[in-house]
Formats: sequence, C-alpha cells, structure tokens
Amino acid sequence: MMLTAKTFMGEEGLLAAVTMVSDSIEEWDESLAWKIPDFLAFATLPPGTQIILASGSTRFGVYGLDFGWGKPDKVVIVSISQGNGISMADSRDQNGGVEIGFSLKKQEMDTLIDLLQYELKH
Repeated sequence: MMLTAKTFMGEEGLLAAVTMVSDSIEEWDESLAWKIPDFLAFATLPPGTQIILASGSTRFGVYGLDFGWGKPDKVVIVSISQGNGISMADSRDQNGGVEIGFSLKKQEMDTLIDLLQYELKH
C-alpha cells in the first residue's frame, strides 16, 4: 500500500507509520538473517582503516518541523550512539549555525572536554 506524506501528517500519522514498519517486518522470514554476511562482504577493509559515518543535514530544517506536538527543543540522531558517527543539523536558534553531534566513550569525552577547555583558555 502506497502512503503519502499527507497520511503521516494527519491525526493517525503515527499509527500509519508504526503499522507500515510492523507490516514490513512481518514480511521478513528467517532466511534474511542468513543473508546478512553476504550484504556485508563488501566491507572488507585493510587493517587499521577507520570508518566514520555521517548523517543528517543542515538543510533538513529539523527544528522547524511540527508533527502536532510543537517544534522540537532538541534533536538527537540516535543511530550515532554506536560510535564512529557524526550527525549534523541546522542550529536550534535559527542563526545559520550548525549543530554537530557525536558519541564517545566516557574517558574519550572527558579527554575531549579537557582539550577544549585548555584550548579555550589559551
């Protein structure tokens, strides 16, 4: 069934989205899990190679969106929480700035904060 953006913006939009995702998952069968290594076969990289994933855009206007609950106070792209990911969004205060998000382990974040504080003082 083909759904339009108008469907998702309507009163039953969230229900339509959940139903669509649920129906898609129900169509999967157990053989899909056995195919995953084939999909990932292209990802053989030389040792020491680091992959950084980027998501989002400063042109999406995420802080201007309103799905009926009001405009968001904070936008977080949760897919970067596994590390090695960077997200970008337009600035919340609408001044043309950019929000950059990333996820680090606590020790790495503490080191970054120390470095930033040092650099800001000098």
